[in-house]
Amino acid sequence: MCDILAACFSSEYRAPRTLHRFMIRSTKRGDIDGWGIGFFLRNRRAVVIKDAELRSEVKNISKVFDFVARSVESEIIVVHFRLASRKDLYGPKYAHPFSDVFLDSEWIFAHNGDAPEITRYTTRKRKIHSDPNFDSPRVFEYIRDRIQEYLDEHVAGSLYNAVRYAVNQLYSEYPNGTYNFVLANSNIVFFNLDGRHPRNNKLYLLYRRKSPRYEKAIIVTTVPNLTDENWIVIGPRSGHRGKLLMFSEGELLYHGDTG
Repeated sequence: MCDILAACFSSEYRAPRTLHRFMIRSTKRGDIDGWGIGFFLRNRRAVVIKDAELRSEVKNISKVFDFVARSVESEIIVVHFRLASRKDLYGPKYAHPFSDVFLDSEWIFAHNGDAPEITRYTTRKRKIHSDPNFDSPRVFEYIRDRIQEYLDEHVAGSLYNAVRYAVNQLYSEYPNGTYNFVLANSNIVFFNLDGRHPRNNKLYLLYRRKSPRYEKAIIVTTVPNLTDENWIVIGPRSGHRGKLLMFSEGELLYHGDTG
């Protein structure tokens, strides 16, 4: 069912130990069908590096992944380890994250869930992926299209409300899927929790603060107890399907209920 980690810092930063621990925990949880790291350069360009050779020994996985993890320095880092719901959809092109350009920004997206019904969705805009049977890119396209739809209809609408609208429309139109996801540009990260996910129905959030430089970091993941630090557990509130978090520059800006 995959696992996701999103890290957001107040300045460009490297987090090789955290990413290594995430890799170890994810592969132990069975996420062995591909991995990817997405981040942003100083010029706001999105970079995605991914591979799908996890069916080798863990020590070989570690060498390749750790080399990439040590090289990444960014304010925003998104990591995904994949456990494919369909084993015929295998290879580097099926690994997450995916990227696209809209709202004058480059975005990266990673999905954790299973949503076979959404493969019938047909966007009128650019397709993220060529395989019509692959659900995660269709989720990205649907979210992207609904965000644009909301902002076209609400001239003064906020981006947070646009993403929440997209999530609620997704739940309404394709209710049987599961939709944990990270959506990020070079300034803002959205992390959506779907409480109906059979395994990852909670999120784990960690604040890190350093002095005297006053550096701030926030890390959110689907993997519990990633480190021995004090993680905050986030779950759906009674009567709601899930939560949508928005954070930037190492701070949680807003969170609200969805569904």
